[in-house]
Amino acid sequence: ENQKETQKLKVNLEDKTKEAEQYRSQLETLQQQRDASEKDKQTVAESQKDYGQKLINQIEALKKKEADSAAALKQANDENGSLSAQIAAMKKKESEQAEALKKATDDSNTKIADLEDIREALKKDFKNAQIAALKKKETDQAEVLKKATDDFNTKLQNIREELKKSKEDNAGLS
Repeated sequence: ENQKETQKLKVNLEDKTKEAEQYRSQLETLQQQRDASEKDKQTVAESQKDYGQKLINQIEALKKKEADSAAALKQANDENGSLSAQIAAMKKKESEQAEALKKATDDSNTKIADLEDIREALKKDFKNAQIAALKKKETDQAEVLKKATDDFNTKLQNIREELKKSKEDNAGLS
């Protein structure tokens, strides 16, 4: 009778040990998921840096276009000759072109500032959205990990109580 009871307890203990191993495996999986989440955060930061560099390159290209326009204007003025009528006409034209260039420069600077504002806003929105998503993912994973830990601890406590009861029963049988 005691041998049968001992055998039952042995089988029960082996089953509980297998369950404990499964829970430990689940805990390790959750830890790996959390590590992957950290890697995702790094990837987002690198992506934002690349996006910012693209915007900076676009701004530099606009500045170069502006400089090329000014150089082309100067070359056109130099090629107009030295006749006084041409000089007077060119001075008037140069003044108009300078105004147009100033307006174009102002417009370009406004557009550059607008692009920089948009870039900053997009960068901030993108970063905030990514951080919120990662925080939610991390919170969800933490909740799953806590539940798995609580379940494991409850089952472990149940095993201990069953073992204690079995010991008491065995002591009573002796």
